[in-house]
Amino acid sequence: MTTYYYPSSAPIISLDAVQKGRTIHEDIAQDLLKRGLIEGEAPHYSISLSIAKNTHQLPSYTKTKGLDKERLRQMVLQYLSNAGEEGAKRDSIYEYIKDVLPINKTEEQKLRMLGDLLKNMSKECLIKAEGRTWYTIPQS
Repeated sequence: MTTYYYPSSAPIISLDAVQKGRTIHEDIAQDLLKRGLIEGEAPHYSISLSIAKNTHQLPSYTKTKGLDKERLRQMVLQYLSNAGEEGAKRDSIYEYIKDVLPINKTEEQKLRMLGDLLKNMSKECLIKAEGRTWYTIPQS
């Protein structure tokens, strides 16, 4: 009689839990991170890009991760450029980009993310704030 060794199903079950937005044990998460199966930080893990590609979940992966920072920056610049001399408040900028921010973040986290993005763009002299209104800075 032959005995077959079946590896533990814990990583598969845990990967499924991550995909469904559930919390997994930190030891298992660290193992999955090392193997490149998940990405992110506790407790907000998501499946990795390679898993998303191999399982045909790229649209869902992209929605979960949101657009990359450079694309968000371009959207903010475009929005402020469209706003012209009137400028725009953070809330209206948020309304414009909220659908491309990571869906696994709370609204508070998304607003903080936008605030950080605006501050960084201001430090880079791309935009400026006057009171609570944001404007583009003409580039020469």
